Amino acid sequence: MKWVSSRPLPIALLLVVITTGVFFRVVRLDHKVYWHDEVFTSIRAAGYVGQGVGEALYTGDVLYPKDILKYQTLEPGRGWSDTLHALTTHPEHPPLYYLLVRLWMNLFGTSVAVIRSLSVLFSLLTFPALYWLCLELFRSPSVGWMAIALYSVSPFHVLYAQEARQYSLWTLTTILSSTLLLRALEKGSVSRWVSYVGAIALGFYTSLFSVLVYGAHAAYVLMRESWQFNKTVVRFSIALIIGSTTFIPWAIVMVNNWDTFKAKTSWVNYDYPLSLLTRLWGLHVSSALIDMGFPLYHWYSVVAPIGVILLIAFAFYRLIRNTPQRTWLFVLFLTVLPAIALIFPDLMLGGRRSASTRYFVPVLIGVLLAGSFLLSEGISHLNGGYRWIIRGLVAVILTVGIVSCSISFHSDTWWSKVVSYGVPRTAALVNSKPKPLLIVGLRDVSLGNTIALSYRLDDHVRLQMTLEANIPDIPNDVSDLFLYHPTDALLQVFKDAPKFRVQDLKRDSMYIINDSEDDAT
Repeated sequence: MKWVSSRPLPIALLLVVITTGVFFRVVRLDHKVYWHDEVFTSIRAAGYVGQGVGEALYTGDVLYPKDILKYQTLEPGRGWSDTLHALTTHPEHPPLYYLLVRLWMNLFGTSVAVIRSLSVLFSLLTFPALYWLCLELFRSPSVGWMAIALYSVSPFHVLYAQEARQYSLWTLTTILSSTLLLRALEKGSVSRWVSYVGAIALGFYTSLFSVLVYGAHAAYVLMRESWQFNKTVVRFSIALIIGSTTFIPWAIVMVNNWDTFKAKTSWVNYDYPLSLLTRLWGLHVSSALIDMGFPLYHWYSVVAPIGVILLIAFAFYRLIRNTPQRTWLFVLFLTVLPAIALIFPDLMLGGRRSASTRYFVPVLIGVLLAGSFLLSEGISHLNGGYRWIIRGLVAVILTVGIVSCSISFHSDTWWSKVVSYGVPRTAALVNSKPKPLLIVGLRDVSLGNTIALSYRLDDHVRLQMTLEANIPDIPNDVSDLFLYHPTDALLQVFKDAPKFRVQDLKRDSMYIINDSEDDAT
């Protein structure tokens, strides 16, 4: 790597950036809220079914946080068969990551830090995998080191390295499968194609959206071979068919639970305004390099994405002009085709498939690859003032990434926590009361959010989870009464009761119930 090996400063800078990126991944793993979706990671990995947990908790009995959190741990008598059964109740999520979580729990425990550390491991393994991909793609160690530097402090990748979901594993399998494809195309030995088959299987068993990756791979191979049905295309087709065939067992699970699959994925059909979607698309791309945590309708949410998109567009311009077709075409297809596959159905059919940044993993990998080439090429080959401009740009991008990660690092929640965003504030309010009682209703996300909240509640807090639309028996020594995610009927019962006055906190479906008689005195 010429620009590193010839100057001590870049080596020192690289070490600082990588160390900082590792630090952001491994420290304070239990700081951010263990949100709704992560809660269900633990539920299913421990061998519980969400419906069964709900039936056990929604009894109207007085509970303490420890009574709720026991469904996040491994219990005697619940084995691997229970985990597999629980996973079939959510067929939209292939089982690989959750089975690995189960293994991780068996080996190291069930704390939040332990569960999230598995995602950290996958994120750290991505460092050498990304370098390997750059060697295969660009034949340049300098691009590989630049990609590692950008990935180290990429706000998106740091964020999902600390989340107990499958997205850091999907990042790793996407990079590995891409690398193995390039190696198989270069020297089409049987062993290399077999390795690619294995990578396809890993990808499909990690995320159904891996179909976007392999669709991009297929388009790349066809274009690379000028749409000729030659030996290379035949070998790729065979590999893709065999790799896809390995997914048949889980495909059968999906078919057998088709109604459940449709119900669990029905949320993608709810429309978002086009103005909101376009803003989100920009933030998806920019999160690879900058994520300052400003509100969605802040001016930053327009300016930052525009700046990043212009930079990436210029990176692709340089990429197409200065690399062989085999190189720029791969990066272009990996970036553009998955984005089109997510965005186009929303434009044509409605829905919000493209509203979730986590589904844009292949796109963000492509963004890093293009950006890494631009910056590495500028430092290595441009002369005079242009080189200093690129050096300044590298410094700005890495600094912005570090600042973004630092802001997120000190926050107890972030945009990725979505429906559980308000949990920390709710917990702080309830914990501040001497003898609080939280009455919990049953809404779409109330079970997951109540468990997420229980991680942050003090031992003295009591909860009553009820399915009934009536006022439960409230203990006499309660100092403060709260309603959390109540159904409309339950909320109305409290509003109609002359004894109570309901105050809406306007956040996190939370209400304070005041005693009218106490108010009168």
